[in-house]
Amino acid sequence: QEDLNQLAAHSGVPSEKLLVYALNPFRVSENEAADGLFTELVKRYAVAQEKTSRPSVNLLGFTSLGFHLRANLTSLRRMLETLGISVNVVAPWGSGIDDLAKLPAAWLNIAPYREIGATAAGYLDETFGMPAIYEAPIGVEPTTAWLRKLLEEINRIAGQEGLPALT
Repeated sequence: QEDLNQLAAHSGVPSEKLLVYALNPFRVSENEAADGLFTELVKRYAVAQEKTSRPSVNLLGFTSLGFHLRANLTSLRRMLETLGISVNVVAPWGSGIDDLAKLPAAWLNIAPYREIGATAAGYLDETFGMPAIYEAPIGVEPTTAWLRKLLEEINRIAGQEGLPALT
């Protein structure tokens, strides 16, 4: 019921250190609120910069709240490492403001969950031209298709940059 912008303005905290994200809890689900806040933080802190010298990705949407997210993150990291692709940032899980600032350095984003991360990946694509993969590699055939799509995107970006392709 309070006017959070007024409270923030009179808090004595510098405005650059405040982010007011007021939602009606009766109209917005927890996942929508988490996705929206994460996206606002990405908008505020992501900074344009050069891409990493070798293929890299951001893994967006991982939180400590999901049932299998730790195992999924471990599996994704192993697949990427096997392909020679490094992980630039995992967010929001375990990331801070410095991590959010370096999101645009990755070649592309992986946002496998609709609930959190997809909106931020869309923003990074619109603002920094970073493509994203939104599918989750679940099951044998979908994982094979996902890996093909990942390699196609990485190799397309490598071709644009004049770098060698991955196989």
